Amino acid sequence: MQISSSVSPSVSSSVSSSVSAEKIREYLPEGFFRTVIVKEMTESTNDDVKILAREGAAAGGAAAGAVVISNGQTRGRGRGDRYFYSPADSGVYLSVLLPVTADNLLMLTPFAAVCVCKTIEELSDLRPQIKWVNDIILRGKKVCGILCESLPQESCTVVGIGINYSTTEYPEDIRDRAGPVFETNVPDKNAFIGKLLCYLTDTALFDRCIEEYRRRSFVTGKRILFRENGVLHTAYAKGIDDCGRLVILEGGSVRTLFSGEVSVVCMSE
Repeated sequence: MQISSSVSPSVSSSVSSSVSAEKIREYLPEGFFRTVIVKEMTESTNDDVKILAREGAAAGGAAAGAVVISNGQTRGRGRGDRYFYSPADSGVYLSVLLPVTADNLLMLTPFAAVCVCKTIEELSDLRPQIKWVNDIILRGKKVCGILCESLPQESCTVVGIGINYSTTEYPEDIRDRAGPVFETNVPDKNAFIGKLLCYLTDTALFDRCIEEYRRRSFVTGKRILFRENGVLHTAYAKGIDDCGRLVILEGGSVRTLFSGEVSVVCMSE
């Protein structure tokens, strides 16, 4: 997987004092993420990046390799078009355009999850886990969600990452299951974002991401709940296969889940 562009580098920052496109670029390898945009507030970074992709395609340029970062989102969303709580100042919200082929499309969500985990691990002594398929878990609570959206006409995929970086206040309906990555010793956001983007360009890591994903699995070896065709099922999570699918044991039969959302029967296990 390679990210490059024939377009001249573009750097743009708004009034946000904590995140700077110029400082983030100091961490990036030359030739990658040639468009870096930082906003104070936006509706959705995924939507912003989609606009960049379409504009790049219309102009005949390379769309992949752009990133939009925002200090907050007013219409952040997760899987199933559900609202993703994105308060200003205390989160990290970014969307990246990555090249996509039939071979790597299904691996982008596991890869992005591993990249987030490795960034957290590099900058702290924390050990995050991944709840299949796209949630990062710390202290039994969700601290990050990932939403990948394919743009086949532009030959790229939007990888959206929303992180509860240091958020301490949550709406009542998610308070029991959402939490911050960093409670103390909060790293500089520019360093975090820069290192995360570097991991997202690591082709060797992409090639071994399932191995890394398995090591951090929050669900393997646990009883889970999931819905299928409107019916609630209980099963035992056996592991993750080579395609990133969840292997389960249900009623004496082994099968795989391709997508969806699972819940661990006891989050504190």
